[in-house]
Amino acid sequence: MRTFIMINRIALIVTTTLSTTALAGPEFDEGGKDAGPAAATAAVVSSSTTLAVTRVRGATSSTALIGAPDLVDMYLVKTGLNPYAFTFDMNMGSGGEPAWGARLTIFKKIVVNCSTISLSLVTHAVPVATVYNASSTQAYPVLRGEAPFAGSAVKLGDVLAANTEYFVAVSGRANRPVGMRDTCGSGAAKTLFLNETGPGMWQANAEDFGYRLSSWLDPVGAETGGYFMVTNGVMALPASSCESAMPVVGSFAAPNFDFSFATAITAGAFSCPAAPINVTRQFFYVWAPNCTGSATVKTCGLTAADTGIEVYELSSCSNFDACTAAAGGTIACNDDCTPTSYGSLVTFPAVAGTNYLIRLTRVWDSGTVGKIEFGCTPTAFMTDINGDGVVNGADLALVLGAWGTSGN
Repeated sequence: MRTFIMINRIALIVTTTLSTTALAGPEFDEGGKDAGPAAATAAVVSSSTTLAVTRVRGATSSTALIGAPDLVDMYLVKTGLNPYAFTFDMNMGSGGEPAWGARLTIFKKIVVNCSTISLSLVTHAVPVATVYNASSTQAYPVLRGEAPFAGSAVKLGDVLAANTEYFVAVSGRANRPVGMRDTCGSGAAKTLFLNETGPGMWQANAEDFGYRLSSWLDPVGAETGGYFMVTNGVMALPASSCESAMPVVGSFAAPNFDFSFATAITAGAFSCPAAPINVTRQFFYVWAPNCTGSATVKTCGLTAADTGIEVYELSSCSNFDACTAAAGGTIACNDDCTPTSYGSLVTFPAVAGTNYLIRLTRVWDSGTVGKIEFGCTPTAFMTDINGDGVVNGADLALVLGAWGTSGN
């Protein structure tokens, strides 16, 4: 009995510690939605405000529990008004740099119509620049708009357009992109950036720019690991579609939102029974609470906007297919906290580690800014930390492994 009580106390202490530093706002964590190696599977760096992104973090791995190894991560971002300020920087100083040989590659996003009969839009990534060592004295990659290309006076900012979408890829040093000539089918393929001969940022040559990303070289012993990139002049895309849902991690977070940043939508029905039908703007979030218990998502008292909230569960089969989940039924929804309140409140039973899709909507055109709060209260006397239905050494190992740490 004494051991049982101690485990409960430890679990509650750790849950409190972990919940205080949840990711929100201008930091983007890949953990909310895994970044894939192609234009179609890239993680959209998204937000519900116009704040610039300050950091992007994630990890690659040479092993995989399911499917192929995760050797490349791609992120879709947007430049700001000044392309020369655009920066992705892995040179974090002693102790902060990746303990593996990483490469950064930037591609421009283009959309082409691949049908002469009906509209069939396909998104591609065309090469712009790559770097594995910023210089002979900086052993980690940096993409910086104000820096010149190797052997050239041309700067990255000279070839980037303002307010334009680009893909930034993280890979191992030997993981070069492979391009395909034909934009709407199979065609001649070639390894890109073969003009790279040493440290520095290398611009795609004229021939490379005629290719679009089709795959990556996956050399034996490809370097992988965690990374943490400081960014500047990098803007998020509005999280106004289920494909670009904003990741929220942890059992407490309260990101700001600004509906003026959301794409206006045709007035549509809110799926709660007897709810207003005049939904005009929306944001989507993917939330992974680190608590098994009663989850709460609310805007009550946090906004003057007339909001609605819907919750959908992302199953293991459609964990990263938010639009499929949104097409299904809600597991919780609410229009008004009280009959006289514009804010919204939903509660539902959450399972730690499960991803939930949250749709925040504005009803009519009432109000613009506010916060949406995510919280989770652990089930009383919870000892099944990993949620497998059994209290055993595996739960204790998780507690001890997280002892003294913060974060998620």
